Amino acid sequence: MYDKENMLAISSLNIAGRIEHMSDEQIEKYFQMLESFVDNFPPREEKLRAFLEGKDYDSFSKYLDIIWEMLTKIHADDMAKMCVELIESLKEINHEKIEAATTELLSNISMMSVDIQMLKHSYQKNRQNTADNQNKDGAEQSQNKEFNILAVDDSSVSLEILKTLLSDIKEYKITCLSSGMLAMRYIQHHRIDLYILDIEMPDMDGYELASKIKELGHTAPIIFLTASAVREAVEKAMAVGVSDFIIKPISKPQVHERIKKYLY
Repeated sequence: MYDKENMLAISSLNIAGRIEHMSDEQIEKYFQMLESFVDNFPPREEKLRAFLEGKDYDSFSKYLDIIWEMLTKIHADDMAKMCVELIESLKEINHEKIEAATTELLSNISMMSVDIQMLKHSYQKNRQNTADNQNKDGAEQSQNKEFNILAVDDSSVSLEILKTLLSDIKEYKITCLSSGMLAMRYIQHHRIDLYILDIEMPDMDGYELASKIKELGHTAPIIFLTASAVREAVEKAMAVGVSDFIIKPISKPQVHERIKKYLY
């Protein structure tokens, strides 16, 4: 189930020089370590954020050291290095800079956690279904290279950020809607190549909207916008047919990387 190719696809794990020499038993043991990380990271993240908010830099540094050790064990070397750099920055206390660096670090770790969890699910199957669907749509989509992206979020700020981040890709035509009800009406008359859905919405949350999209027979990939990488949220999303995740706060490299996996 947890083959080498899928593990190597998680670029944040620096295992390319190691995994080729692992036996199946060692790979299984390594994946158990990854699973342990997924379960143990969220409470550490919560504590770290609380210490930062309270400006308790001593406790913040100690918890950051714990996270560094966790990352080192699973060979997430680049993120472990970010922890070291963040600890070093505490010598010259600038709360805004520390907060920004912490946000970037935790966002990257959460994205890695999501990728690890998706190894257990139908990630490869979803991607194959997407490829098959695009092939069925015929050469028109490939030749025109215009992809219709539907973004649904009740936050106008998030939608504006998405539009801005994708504005430099001429092949992307992004439509932004503020509710699940509006989205349901829209997709009845338009072809969508990829959905980006927020989870927390008042009239219809992302889980319900994703379920309804699938019930209508739409096979385009669905990407969830979320601030949480906890196992329960990821498993619930995968159960309703979600293909991938973008972790808030939204960053340009992450958005482009996630979308390109499904449209090219």
